[in-house]
Amino acid sequence: MLTKIIFIPILFIFFVFIFTILDTGMEVNQLVLLIQPVIFALSAVIGIFFNALRKAILIISLALLSLMVFTYLLNLLEISNWIGSLGFGMLIIVIVSYLPNLIREGFIHKY
Repeated sequence: MLTKIIFIPILFIFFVFIFTILDTGMEVNQLVLLIQPVIFALSAVIGIFFNALRKAILIISLALLSLMVFTYLLNLLEISNWIGSLGFGMLIIVIVSYLPNLIREGFIHKY
């Protein structure tokens, strides 16, 4: 319990820093550009520490990808791009968080 209280904020800040570098580089001109890295960091921390909520993140990411298609059909391209990259990023984070379980279960072999 105490380790979660200590590691969750540290890991969250670390992931925000890493995802900010990956998403925008070191040029953060507006605070709006930090929304996506914060959501990615939150998804990663939840995927690591709260296994029961991974399915909810997966459903949210698939809903975002469906919403991306709908906004694309309405010709809202900038919103569609932002929603799609958010949904796809969350989907990749959830898949990566499931990898240790898949290796342990024997679905993926270690070499």
